[in-house]
Amino acid sequence: YFVNLILFAFLPIILPIYFGFKIFKNGRQRTVPRRISVISKRGVDIRQRIEKQVTTMLLLQICVECLTTIPLTVQIIYSNITMDIETEVLRLTKENICATITRVNETR
Repeated sequence: YFVNLILFAFLPIILPIYFGFKIFKNGRQRTVPRRISVISKRGVDIRQRIEKQVTTMLLLQICVECLTTIPLTVQIIYSNITMDIETEVLRLTKENICATITRVNETR
């Protein structure tokens, strides 16, 4: 059950955050500064605009990934905690419905 929790709950949250941070940090570091700056018609540096767009896309992707993984994480933690507790049929049915909805949401 511990492996299930790590593989399906925490890694899908931790890995995008880690690699997103590394990509963001790598994009900010410049080993050789460019001497020639490409300016668009409006007077905005094109490279700065592209870096801003990439940063926005990266942060949005990380947020969406975390938000869509949280329900599955909560469901896995709940099922691991309540695994040894005897439950009534009605409660078990409710838990199964919630688990099914969570897993369907995760596979989209």
